[in-house]
Amino acid sequence: AVLAGSIAVVIYRLWRKKRTEMRVVAVLAAATVGSGILSLTTSNVLGTVIRGDRDLMRLGVYFNGANAGNFSSWGYNSGGPFFEWPNTGQHEVNAFSLEFLIDGGFPMYLLIPVVIWIALRPMSRAAPFAITSAAAFAAATLFHFQHSPPDIYRFAYFGTVTAVIAVAIWAAPALKSRVFSVRFAARAGATVTSAALVGGFAVSALAWPQMIGQAEARPERAEAAAIEFLKTTDVSDRLLILWGSRTAFDLYDPTTPQVSAHIAAYTGQFIPYGYHHLSKAEQYSRIYGWAQEALAPEHLRTLQIKYIYVDPSRLTEAQRNRLDSLLGAGELETVVDDRQPDGAVRIMYEYRPKPG
Repeated sequence: AVLAGSIAVVIYRLWRKKRTEMRVVAVLAAATVGSGILSLTTSNVLGTVIRGDRDLMRLGVYFNGANAGNFSSWGYNSGGPFFEWPNTGQHEVNAFSLEFLIDGGFPMYLLIPVVIWIALRPMSRAAPFAITSAAAFAAATLFHFQHSPPDIYRFAYFGTVTAVIAVAIWAAPALKSRVFSVRFAARAGATVTSAALVGGFAVSALAWPQMIGQAEARPERAEAAAIEFLKTTDVSDRLLILWGSRTAFDLYDPTTPQVSAHIAAYTGQFIPYGYHHLSKAEQYSRIYGWAQEALAPEHLRTLQIKYIYVDPSRLTEAQRNRLDSLLGAGELETVVDDRQPDGAVRIMYEYRPKPG
């Protein structure tokens, strides 16, 4: 957002052929360089696009022209606590619905009169931010993902941030208008809008855990014993789930087993499937995958695995043979053996490799 905003300001000033002070240029340059470094060195969508992450390419972008005006939602607020909607989980929300308004669409509505004003007066100071915001909202509805659809909301969020800036710049002159009615209306509107935006974010922050908890699918009952064990055990993220996720794409893909997501969410254990590029994700992810498939000592040692979580019904022949070998060598100790009435079995082993 900082990078795009800085570029927008520079282009705007060049377009209007205005002289830009060196200190302004220096600040914008510093902001651009800083935001660029953050984009390349932190886990984010822009950095992932630049690095050509294969998981991002698997999201499956497609043109949503037939349903333009609809935005993808995680559905975190579908079950309350303040409002409830009939649709739960991931679903589409119309841009002019009450759900979209409450879910964060208010700034987009504020942007509409600004865009109309700019169409009549394109030299307005709010133009670069308003155009950037409108483009972001358009991208969020015109393009969708086949996998993890709500992740396209990042464009809408960017549009929300820049819309607030555009509206503030556009409305600023009216705050000091010599006409009392205009000045009063502008200040009243600014007060109400600020209270709504700040209050909305504050309430969302307080309600967020409950919203997610109600919207997310509960983990399978068979995972309960392992979750309780992990909550009271020093695991330090060194957990190998034999049928779990290997990458962030797998973690959020609803078509794959969600055991890794459930355990991470309910225990705070961020299983090392190598999703962050700063931890050598390409290499890390492969090692985790090899450890899942073969449980080779060198891979377990590289990952410093402490515990191995198993669903016997999902074991391959190679995994079963390797577990039997480790058990026979006394390198595995059963710490959780949970058997459900429906036949589901979950076993947690502590891995204790012999020295040498």
